[in-house]
Amino acid sequence: MGRVRRPERDPLEGLRERAGDRRSGASEIFQRALNLLVDSARLGLPRESVLECVRALCDSHPEMVPLLNLSAVVESLTGWPAGAVGRLEALREHARYARLRAAEAAAARIEDARRVVTLSWSSTTFEALRRAALSGSLREVVVAQSLPLGEGLETAGRLASLSLKVVVIPDSAIPSQVREADASLVGADAVLGDGSLVNKVGTLSLALACDAFGIPLVATTDLLKVDVWGRFRRPETSSCDGLPEPPKGVELECPIFEVTPARFISIYATEEGPVSPLDVVDRAGQLLRRLVEG
Repeated sequence: MGRVRRPERDPLEGLRERAGDRRSGASEIFQRALNLLVDSARLGLPRESVLECVRALCDSHPEMVPLLNLSAVVESLTGWPAGAVGRLEALREHARYARLRAAEAAAARIEDARRVVTLSWSSTTFEALRRAALSGSLREVVVAQSLPLGEGLETAGRLASLSLKVVVIPDSAIPSQVREADASLVGADAVLGDGSLVNKVGTLSLALACDAFGIPLVATTDLLKVDVWGRFRRPETSSCDGLPEPPKGVELECPIFEVTPARFISIYATEEGPVSPLDVVDRAGQLLRRLVEG
């Protein structure tokens, strides 16, 4: 057996630093944590020390389902450390391409749509729209501003580099714009055990409008964002950035996330293709078991 290359820094210290990361998204933190866990197993670091760091990481990001799933996977691994390396590497390899495969599945679902409504920022959603613009019928994307924080402007700015008509609208205009659309597409911060979607506030309004006007709502996500073990804790995060100050004596409440019931989601576009909201948890569970058990 070849000599194990020692990483430049202590993997456990790296995991502790990820717990304090407030800038990166769930997928990015997940990938970095997986790299550190592979290094930890290769070095034969104590299992309990590794688990302690992983649990602290989850406690710091209770809304990030990929991390919660990762914690459950690490807890279930047998034969630490030697027996864990291969399984962690398989999970890492899957995660590396999952987002692109989910985007490919989403692009296929909207390939005949000429006008699509979306909101907020999702790298997977953007990639799906990019692919649809290159190979499908897509000609126009309507992007809700997505206050608070206004991440829709990031999406619109990036889409403007493609050969598309891009229109930004206030969030209150979502229903009237959906009426004239062929499809709606959103990302996912998490998918819950009943198939419901956790995403940026405004998603429920979009879903209700799609339901009212008979427009399909496609949510694109990799299956690692599905809360298979029921560990998700809804974040209390709020921010009023971009909103005017209220009159004196008036309270301003600005939630960032909300839950959209499964019945309003037409389909989840995942790395394993289209999956019904009723089946998404079972499919995610099967995937994780396959990756962990080999």
